[in-house]
Amino acid sequence: NNFQMNGNDCPTCGTPRTSCSPGPFPNKPAIGVVDPTKATNPTAVQTVINSLAKPNNYIGVDGTTPDVKNASLPLSPTDLENLVAAACGVAQANGTQYGSNPSSIQLGSADNPVIDCVQGDFTMGPTTGNGILVVTGTLSFHGNYGWNGLILVIGTGASVMSGGGNGQIVGSVVVANTAGGQFNPVNVSWNGGGGNGIQYDHCWADDMLSLIPYQPPYMNTPMKIISERSLPN
Repeated sequence: NNFQMNGNDCPTCGTPRTSCSPGPFPNKPAIGVVDPTKATNPTAVQTVINSLAKPNNYIGVDGTTPDVKNASLPLSPTDLENLVAAACGVAQANGTQYGSNPSSIQLGSADNPVIDCVQGDFTMGPTTGNGILVVTGTLSFHGNYGWNGLILVIGTGASVMSGGGNGQIVGSVVVANTAGGQFNPVNVSWNGGGGNGIQYDHCWADDMLSLIPYQPPYMNTPMKIISERSLPN
């Protein structure tokens, strides 16, 4: 009953998290669903909604629950894989890149966030990390886990399976299966009791991207001609 996904921005930006005050940045849906075959897909959204055990606990931008919306994704599967490669390049240089199923990873701190890259599966908990966590396989949480920052589960596994506990993910989580250079279905399961959940925080989500030396494409579709005019020579 205490579990919650909240897309309303609760920015900390270096201040202690004692309460949530609305920030100047837009709120987000609790869950954004991307269908690569079309711009909107009510069937895909409804599939997610039908699987929620506590639909009223998914709160977001428009105040309705469960707040599950179609989400636009300006990055292609190749773009996401390039983002992962750039993040893992930083991790390799810093000694924070790991093979599958490492026994532990660097956790960073609020003042010194880390980029961790796990090439394969990873199980975390009970502990809390700070920064960017990249997992190319299956990410599993258990116990009183937590993460402040951005979690990118992007690769061949693209699954999140979480156990109960009282930790909290503050920031944002992106799950994508990019096997074969295309977007494939993903599986995200959250099981167990406790007070864990996800709270969107643009300071811990968007701002972490500045740690990755990657320039995303400006757009993945050509610009449209709005008007055209011919002038005499």
